[in-house]
Amino acid sequence: MAVLDGFYVSSAAGGIDNPNLGDASMGFSLDWWPPYASLVANADITPVVSDLPVSANPTTRTGFGVNSYRGDFYNRIHINPQRIDLGNVVSEQVTAVRVFNAFFEPRQLNEITGVDEGINIQGPNVPPYSYPALTEDEWFIAVQPQGPATVNADIAWVFDVQTVAVPVTGTRVIGWPFAVAWSQPVVETLAWATDVLRSPTGTEQRRALRLAPRRGLSAVYKLQGRERQLLEHTLVGWGSRSFAVPIAPDVQWLATELNAGVSRVPCDTAGYDFEVGGLVMLYIDAFTWEVAQIDVIDATGLDTARPLQNAWRRGTKIYPVRSAHLVQQPELLRYHDQASEFEVSWTLLDVCDWPAEMPAAEYQGFPVLEQHPEESTNLTHSFARLLLELDNGSNAPRRMDTADRGFDLREHRWLLEGVEEKDQSRRLLYALRGRQVPLWVPTFASDLTINQIVTESATTLSVDNVGYARFVSGRPERSHIRIQLLDGTVWYREITGAAEQDDDTEQVQIDSSLGQQIAPNQVRMISYLVLCRLDDDGVEIEHETNTIARCGLVFRGVNDDV
Repeated sequence: MAVLDGFYVSSAAGGIDNPNLGDASMGFSLDWWPPYASLVANADITPVVSDLPVSANPTTRTGFGVNSYRGDFYNRIHINPQRIDLGNVVSEQVTAVRVFNAFFEPRQLNEITGVDEGINIQGPNVPPYSYPALTEDEWFIAVQPQGPATVNADIAWVFDVQTVAVPVTGTRVIGWPFAVAWSQPVVETLAWATDVLRSPTGTEQRRALRLAPRRGLSAVYKLQGRERQLLEHTLVGWGSRSFAVPIAPDVQWLATELNAGVSRVPCDTAGYDFEVGGLVMLYIDAFTWEVAQIDVIDATGLDTARPLQNAWRRGTKIYPVRSAHLVQQPELLRYHDQASEFEVSWTLLDVCDWPAEMPAAEYQGFPVLEQHPEESTNLTHSFARLLLELDNGSNAPRRMDTADRGFDLREHRWLLEGVEEKDQSRRLLYALRGRQVPLWVPTFASDLTINQIVTESATTLSVDNVGYARFVSGRPERSHIRIQLLDGTVWYREITGAAEQDDDTEQVQIDSSLGQQIAPNQVRMISYLVLCRLDDDGVEIEHETNTIARCGLVFRGVNDDV
């Protein structure tokens, strides 16, 4: 038989003499709880006596009421949104504002204040009236493009117990409705700001002062008839204010008809100056155009924040738009009483960001510019030196080259064809950030000429004697070369030494072999590689047409210890 260990469980009373139990309960002689039914049946029954109220000893406590959601939300007036920032107002902009009476009783709306010129407001009723309890109504604030140049209003709902207001800010901008003549290039300028600290040895510390460049446009216009008259009145009435200026080099044409009320504009977007929150213009002539705000951009087109107000035929021009003001008032060249020509220079007010991208080729930690220059016109090349001249006015002046180095100043031009090439060029410019960021720039000239076969394991090149060993051996500004074959193969190498063999030949040593045997007739050119930055923070892009542009830069050699 199995033996199990166990224990007795105490009764509910737990052996405590409880003075609150009646005599009848205490009279039980129990060995188990609850009591047996036989014991309960024999117990004396006494009536229940109420001792209420129970007396207590009162004490004083200090405390405070705790806030609840009721106190935070109710018994006040709520308004949403808290602020309206319209940005550039080029067409009517309507914004919904919700006003909620969170009181448990109706409140009196006495008036709405702050409705300035060019602003309209519509709602469910006209003040004064009794605003129902726990009711939210929607009001619509419409800001027109006609009015003061700056929108700065505080629209307030004045209740009998509280006043709630929403600030409305923005800038009224009218569209520049005149098309570029294209008789001369449209010139686009990009201006960075770089703080360059240069030591006497030429070593530099370069610091960018702008996150994005300032951008400008210059273009020629030819107007006649009604357009010339419209121009006169536009310049007189709005000449000092901001305009929504179409970016002429990024023009494209609508491929399909658009009905009024649609919000989708099909067009190319890659490489064009569209941005979410920016503007787009649909344009036929100076009197038939529309500007809309961009809400969504994808590869096949863009969605506008509000439906288009007009229908647009196939062939309508599509422009990205930037806010800008005139650099100076234009001077009109009068042909006769009905026609004028003039040039306009704009300063764009928007932040003009663009993706930054350096060339993929790399050498010793710096990118290499592999795009050959366009040489339809002669390119310039010179050297800058850090010369310190002492002249007491009596003896011959004494001159010292503090850096003992010639810094290349080399002109480089591009002919850009198509949106993709213009986009890539702009990406490079944004990566260079004016004078801040360096890269390797080949001379793209035949600087050394091989006169013997180079084996695959050779680290010595036999070249025509052009004074390399005599003048520049060991100088960092001429210690790196780019070797290009006729088949397009390119190597980058560092020259580690040189020696003159005879009047016709000298030998240069390179840091590593080419890994391939080459003959002199296979080499297209051997050019020097120079580590450079831009010589100026300002860059000009000349747009000959909407697809062809020219860009010229001057690169300056730097002493960055490579």
